[in-house]
Amino acid sequence: RYKAVVRTFSGREFPPDPREQLRTATEAVFRSWNGKRAVDYRNAAGIPHDLGTAVNVQTMVFGNMDSS
Repeated sequence: RYKAVVRTFSGREFPPDPREQLRTATEAVFRSWNGKRAVDYRNAAGIPHDLGTAVNVQTMVFGNMDSS
């Protein structure tokens, strides 16, 4: 289902390469800074438009896998 959502909103297939997934997700976060909702929110909250935004990348591990 998630891959269908990506295809619907981006017009592209979900990238199979994890590095490409990370790159496109990071770019989407940075592009969102200038989206209408983000600009409207900053205006309403008095947040300066020159601050920018951040992307946090965190390694995930499976906690339910045994060591064997």
